Amino acid sequence: MTDVFEAIKERRSRRRFTGKTVSYDQLKVIADAGLRAPTINDLRDLYFVIVNDGRKIKTVSDNANGQTWIRNAGGMIGVVADEARLNSYHGENTKQYTHEHVGAAMQNMLLATHALNLGGRWVADSTTGP
Repeated sequence: MTDVFEAIKERRSRRRFTGKTVSYDQLKVIADAGLRAPTINDLRDLYFVIVNDGRKIKTVSDNANGQTWIRNAGGMIGVVADEARLNSYHGENTKQYTHEHVGAAMQNMLLATHALNLGGRWVADSTTGP
């Protein structure tokens, strides 16, 4: 296992992938790291969608605003925020918290990806906007 400080220094975003399927078990470990990220008042307003089916990854790539390099990824984890849950707990105008929660989860997952000797990258869905 990689020391956390080494992982922070060494981790890099990747756009070139081998196309080799990442195991569901490895993706679960990475998603678990995201689940362990801090959230305000331990709210846990994020959900994770694990995908390691090449056809589904290709579909995501075809609909990712020209980010065709995604099609070679061996797996992916979608992060979905439940803003209604957050709003019901903290009232309106809490979108900033969702952004913070997603950022913390993504960083944990990228560090876990690196610790597993896999390449990874954060990809934003620019079609929905902030």
